[in-house]
Amino acid sequence: MVVFGIGAGLRPGEPAALRGSDVTGRGPVVVQVAGGPAPRAVPVAARYAGRAAGLARRAGGGFVFRPGPADRGYKNFVNNFAGRLARDPVAPPLSMSRARSSFICDHLAAGTPLRALLAITGITEAESLARYARHVQGVSPSKAVLRARWHAEARQ
Repeated sequence: MVVFGIGAGLRPGEPAALRGSDVTGRGPVVVQVAGGPAPRAVPVAARYAGRAAGLARRAGGGFVFRPGPADRGYKNFVNNFAGRLARDPVAPPLSMSRARSSFICDHLAAGTPLRALLAITGITEAESLARYARHVQGVSPSKAVLRARWHAEARQ
């Protein structure tokens, strides 16, 4: 969950359908998200790439997350699993939404071009990044500023 959430920014329902064959490792490790509302190729963050490749090798053509029979169409499949994990009672619970938010905020903080960030996250509008930008020092959460940045990057 951490590897494909924080490391690849997958949406909450996507890890349940992820198969080992969806992860490629020639050069940078990349996750191919084939189904769902936003098919795309996502480069896995370097610090999670080795673990992602290892999990994919172990899964082969099977499911990476919870191999075996399961109702993978259930949108909270992964979050329900995470909710049952032992954790510090005062710490926020692990969820795919939180992991994805971390992935997006890390990219905003690193200065990833917005066009590239939209492509790897499957987000369609730069303005949608405003909810994440407010958590990143030095990045304006203004929708107008994000839109202007997106247009400026397009002209370069």
